Amino acid sequence: MSHRWPAPGALELLVAVAEQGSVGAAARSLDIAQPNASRTLRQLERELRVVLLERTPQGSTLTPEGELVVTWARAVLGQAQTLLDGVALLRRERAARVAVAATPTIAEHLVPMWVAELRSTARARAPQWYRAGAEHGSASLDPADVEVDLAVAPSQEVARRVARGESALGFSEEPVRAAGLEVVTFGSEGLVVLVAPHHPWARREVPVTPAELARTPLVLPALDSSVRRALDHALAPYDPVPPRAERPTAAGVLAAVAAGASPGVLNSLDAAQAIRAARVSAVPTAGPGLSRPLQVVWPKGGRPSGVAGELVGIALAHARRHAAPGPVG
Repeated sequence: MSHRWPAPGALELLVAVAEQGSVGAAARSLDIAQPNASRTLRQLERELRVVLLERTPQGSTLTPEGELVVTWARAVLGQAQTLLDGVALLRRERAARVAVAATPTIAEHLVPMWVAELRSTARARAPQWYRAGAEHGSASLDPADVEVDLAVAPSQEVARRVARGESALGFSEEPVRAAGLEVVTFGSEGLVVLVAPHHPWARREVPVTPAELARTPLVLPALDSSVRRALDHALAPYDPVPPRAERPTAAGVLAAVAAGASPGVLNSLDAAQAIRAARVSAVPTAGPGLSRPLQVVWPKGGRPSGVAGELVGIALAHARRHAAPGPVG
């Protein structure tokens, strides 16, 4: 289109003249100097090629044409406000939602806790969030409305989702390798040796060594699990014997151990509830700790901001407070 659109500010000033009764009063209502207001209105008349004001020594009043233009200007300004309100809503929805990918253990045990903490502290931090929202055109952002779109996936798929832009953040409990991603290790999760409460190891005072563990047929997670990969890596120098049984889920490992099939190994987060309920007992271990890193990844180019940045901060602070779950012993 070749038309030159009048400036919204000039239209707003013209409407203010109609509402306030004079150019001076209109200028004061909009907090601008009267000479500047007069120049703006003359420029608007030149652009529209219409005389909008009748100027006399006693003041300026709208011409009939000016009154008609004011009617149209109100409609234009109303539509402009609708546009701004809609864009602000889009920004708010975008800012208040964050797509997160996480491995099953983190998704089940840690992400809900982090999101709950984010929401519980939102009210106290409302002024900071308000200012942050205003800077991005959405002063109505309320962190209590935050939504986390969670995708549960294996570690490498977590990294791929972030690399493809499908998730803003990714959380994993084993090393992640992917080009174009920042990787931050914020803690570690231990692997625990578990036995049934009546098993002889439940009462032993001498910690189990890696060599002894390698000589023991164990109940283990499936070969393709991150727990299994971490354990196999830790016991590789000791030539471990084949497992007594393999189970595809953490619940399956716990059930087999509780039934007395054999000692087993599981990650501490998945085992914590069963240990507290005394369904199984944790056995102290000696030697190098059996653990796997807790990592967060995001695209290179800067630390996450907004809700994503808050979530990362809470995850790191939680790991520091709790020293991250570690191996029992």
